[in-house]
Amino acid sequence: MPSEAQKRATAKYRKEKEVQRVVRFSPAESELLGYLDSKPNRMGYIKSLIRADMEERKMGKKYEFESANKGTIEFVITGEYVDGGKDIEARIGATDESREWAEADGGTVDEMFEWLIDKGVEFESARGLYFNTQYVASVMLDGDATQQDILRSAGEKTDEDLAKWREFWYPED
Repeated sequence: MPSEAQKRATAKYRKEKEVQRVVRFSPAESELLGYLDSKPNRMGYIKSLIRADMEERKMGKKYEFESANKGTIEFVITGEYVDGGKDIEARIGATDESREWAEADGGTVDEMFEWLIDKGVEFESARGLYFNTQYVASVMLDGDATQQDILRSAGEKTDEDLAKWREFWYPED
């Protein structure tokens, strides 16, 4: 049992050195709250999530896919900004050519894939091109979709829809 002096010293230290944050949960977020409450060390769990997110941002998010003719195509986020823009680099595996875009967002993706196509990168199908552009835009850059969302969207498109989409965004000269 701590003495009164130890209690006062602990209280003084906490007042002067520690910072507390409060998180509120609405009734619609009861599933999140229940999940957090199931953790034996909630504070440690939240801190571990923050540490993991910080580490992921340091290392950069990476996405790779195989092209039909130039090997692995790699996209890496190299920096993130408060306003949501991201620095991203694309690399063509077979030629080791790369290009960077600063403060990119989902609207910049057509430029990225135009660059790949201009460099001779081919895709197995319009569906493959569609999936990869949507993944980079909506999962990597905007963060408003998941891989499952993109798979579902690509699967729902007809071959005719995809051909029209490709012709509109990436017309062949």
